[in-house]
Amino acid sequence: MELKVLSRTDRELRLEIVGESHTLLNLLQKELVADPEVEVGGYDIVHPLER
Repeated sequence: MELKVLSRTDRELRLEIVGESHTLLNLLQKELVADPEVEVGGYDIVHPLER
């Protein structure tokens, strides 16, 4: 797994996690939104035909 920080501010962190699927990203999203200090947590996977 390769992790890249795309952008970071006081209120937002955007990451690129290379080579992972919905399995890991869905678990990560659920943990993020369970934190009361997190307003929004989500992910996007580019469709393989769009690469």
